Amino acid sequence: MKESSKQPDALITVLLDASAEYGDRDDAAMDLGGFDHPAAEAALVAVASDPATDEELADTCGEALAAVWLRRGKVDEEVLPRLHPASLRVCIATLRASSSQLASDVEALLAAVQSRK
Repeated sequence: MKESSKQPDALITVLLDASAEYGDRDDAAMDLGGFDHPAAEAALVAVASDPATDEELADTCGEALAAVWLRRGKVDEEVLPRLHPASLRVCIATLRASSSQLASDVEALLAAVQSRK
């Protein structure tokens, strides 16, 4: 999806509204993956790193974050280790499928985080 000229405010509002219908939130997460806007990424991160997030929604947010990071060519090293397990799993899988360099970066980052524990 191409980024629209408008800011993704309505999509962000839906994604962050825990009382919104699941399908609407899931669609908003998928659509936000098409934006290179800090507020869109921040909303995806908020949901993708919340341990209370439904696993399927966390999965969609992880895929959307991977799309943003693939376009940027860089993973957010502060965010990655904090992701919900479902978000992390699909994010890594998406990166592996699209960029061996980013996948290597992610694996090195996660190994470094693990060794500090």
